[in-house]
Amino acid sequence: MLPLEKAPATGGAAGGPPHCKVVALASEARDADHADDADDECARDEELLHPAGSEALDRRTALALGVAAFGFYSSIYFIKVCVFAARWHGATWHGVDLKTALAIGQSTGYLVGKVPAALLTPKLRRSQLLGAVLGVLWCAGSLIFALGALPTPLSVPCLFLASAALASAWSLLMRFIEGRARTDAIVALVSLSWIGVSGVVKSVGAELVLRGLTERAMVCTCASFGVVSGTICAVAMATRPPPSAADEAARGARREMRSIRREGLLLLTRHGLGIALTTAAYSLCGTVRVFRDFFLPELFAEVGVHGHPAAFALSEGAIALLVIATIGSFARIESNWLALNVILATAMMGVLLAFCASILWRARAIGGLPWVTLVGAGIFLMYMPIGCVLYDRLLAAAREQLTTTLLSVLSDAATTACAAALLIYKEFGWAATRGTGATGEGVTGEGATGEGGEVSAFFAAASTAVCAISALLLLGATVAFNRSVSAALGRRLSARVRSSVVGTTDAPSLILSVGGEQCAADGAHAAAPDAERTAAAAPSAEPPGGPWVLHRTAPATPTSKV
Repeated sequence: MLPLEKAPATGGAAGGPPHCKVVALASEARDADHADDADDECARDEELLHPAGSEALDRRTALALGVAAFGFYSSIYFIKVCVFAARWHGATWHGVDLKTALAIGQSTGYLVGKVPAALLTPKLRRSQLLGAVLGVLWCAGSLIFALGALPTPLSVPCLFLASAALASAWSLLMRFIEGRARTDAIVALVSLSWIGVSGVVKSVGAELVLRGLTERAMVCTCASFGVVSGTICAVAMATRPPPSAADEAARGARREMRSIRREGLLLLTRHGLGIALTTAAYSLCGTVRVFRDFFLPELFAEVGVHGHPAAFALSEGAIALLVIATIGSFARIESNWLALNVILATAMMGVLLAFCASILWRARAIGGLPWVTLVGAGIFLMYMPIGCVLYDRLLAAAREQLTTTLLSVLSDAATTACAAALLIYKEFGWAATRGTGATGEGVTGEGATGEGGEVSAFFAAASTAVCAISALLLLGATVAFNRSVSAALGRRLSARVRSSVVGTTDAPSLILSVGGEQCAADGAHAAAPDAERTAAAAPSAEPPGGPWVLHRTAPATPTSKV
């Protein structure tokens, strides 16, 4: 009860009848009480989301998780790349050069493995992730070890099966990382393994062979090291705490999919156009990236930097620093909608950079080394943010509380299919036209002026066309994603407003689940004093103690929606 002093029955100071004055004073007191209650509730919610010391704890957790994830994926590279650190001179597989057969076997194995990865990985509970990661790691490591120990006819089947197992490694890794306020920073650290670890593994393998190991013994050694180090890092990832309440408030919950058919198709229905356009651009640029990786020595030879080993380190090191700094900077953007658009804008700038570099090189305006480096930088600026952090920000902006792994697997599958087709074409359709340029022999410095040879001419034409098409696709994806996110938020906001009207939504859970949409709950709470004021002003039975004694009743407890 809120007691008020009884006003005199007649007369009063200027400004209105005494009854109106008392009602006004009562309304002001009630509004002040509501404001105090709201402040207390906001303080409790803030303490719940950001307890004392949580910022430092989240920072330490993100750093430890990033280091463990980087170590795990680097171990994966030791398993899958060590095969290509060997030269396999003179070895064949059913009449095909063994290294060529191994490359095709790895690409097709990855493509086949994306099917179970798409069907199973999104449905795993968090408690099942460690077992799945260790199963993939040990299965692939055992098969690569068998490749080094068994006769040559079994080499390609072993690599095919190992690649099929490793196809789900990245999506399983992302299940540990996604849905955190610092996911972008963690992925920036992990992305270093995408760019730099492959060369490290090849260098280690070559050094082991120089020290007296056979190529097969080198493969067994690298695979064993990858299994041991990967196991340690996987356990370290699993022991990190799951996303906190503050993480879920910032990015939304990342729960597993109970039904790929129902929830996955619903997700694709809501954001399908943007996902399709982004996947098309991602696959095209991924194919250019694969071509550049396979033919980087030939490209350097044809553009006039043959015989300069430092060119590899200069080019790839600069690209790695640029990509890591770019992805890491996304973590400073708190608004998921803004981050989504910044990522797409960065991807568009990347493909435009590669497009302009190829145009300038074909016009003989820049040299060969800057051209190869700028194209690589532009492609990676598109490829890495799209593949690593775009979908996490998309689902966070749309408040979709599902894992991102299904979208990542679908994009990777499309890219793998394009890369496999390119590799098959390169080995069987284009082999007759490679000529001297593909071997890197007898090439002089004329490539620096923009002429080059077969490989560089093909790469320039392909990168120009692919980047122009990708820029248009990304522009369309930006428009489509903004529309789908706005529609998703509109559906959720209207549903919350309807629920709050009938009293079926709990306010704290509304703030946690909707985040940026808590304005609907605030409006519902703000309307409550007005309703009470109207009821107080309406004629009613006189309560005990006189007409100016007001009674406050506790607000009805809203029921939870089941």
